Amino acid sequence: MAVPDPRCPRRLVDAHCHVPSGDFVPASFVNSTIDNVLLGFGCDNGAARRAAQALAERLLGDRHCDGLVEEMDAAGIDRAVLIVPDLTFALPDCPLSIAEQLEAVAEIRVRHAGRFEAFAGVDPRWGDDGLALFERALREQGFRGMKVYPPCGFRPDDQRLYPYYELCASLAAPVMVHLGGTSHRLEFEPARPIHIDQAARDFPSLPFLLAHAGTTYPEESVLLAAFRPNVFLEVSGFQAHYSAPLTLLTTKGVGHKLIFGSDWPVFGLHATLASTVAGLLDPDGPLADLRERDVDLFFAGTVERLLSASAPRAAVHEEGVS
Repeated sequence: MAVPDPRCPRRLVDAHCHVPSGDFVPASFVNSTIDNVLLGFGCDNGAARRAAQALAERLLGDRHCDGLVEEMDAAGIDRAVLIVPDLTFALPDCPLSIAEQLEAVAEIRVRHAGRFEAFAGVDPRWGDDGLALFERALREQGFRGMKVYPPCGFRPDDQRLYPYYELCASLAAPVMVHLGGTSHRLEFEPARPIHIDQAARDFPSLPFLLAHAGTTYPEESVLLAAFRPNVFLEVSGFQAHYSAPLTLLTTKGVGHKLIFGSDWPVFGLHATLASTVAGLLDPDGPLADLRERDVDLFFAGTVERLLSASAPRAAVHEEGVS
């Protein structure tokens, strides 16, 4: 009988996925990504642009996440967190409004029962209507946390976000904050890890997950994770930046604060979910220096603990009605 690999986690949870559909992404965001890809390859001509657009349509053609579930099955991923950033205030050319996106994700969770959790993003500049929309997402639609997207034009310590954080703290709903680069149409400076520090201090019981900490400002990210008990590092993005920054995180004494995320389908050109997981589990891969306990925490333990603190409110609501 084969001996199980002691480093193979018992469960896998992808803490950072998106609905692979163009309905959820502003056209200007997609086009700016294509601009950068073509510039990198030095082939910005009509034929190359048409090919890139066709590829984007293929990657963003999974409106109900049926293909994503197949990818998860192939990778051995039990559950994934669907992240819904609100880009619609800064980039108003998205096919769906943020309210429509949240409703659609709630329907996806019903379609694939037990496979997805979800974090809702609402731009704080929508005012009272935005806060009401976000509260409905948490209390009635089953969302389990918040996604903050500072490149849209606000820092994560913006006081307009504090009513959202207060609600999240009262419901034990984690907050995921985007770090670093994105579409060249958006701002980068607000998305530095250090801008989260004040909010982390003001809401010490609220977990903050720093998205893409394995690729962007790793030293700053390590500082926060090491000294703020409520700050965790989600590492998606390493697929496109090789493993050096991720390896750095595993050797800085914060291995117990690291969380697996893929950012699917953003890096679908670089790897499948299955090859991503396999690369992380390679004995010589970027997690080689992690303790076995921290490998389990990385792949599922930490995010499941954070999610378990907030009850699935949509299910509670439905049981009460019935």
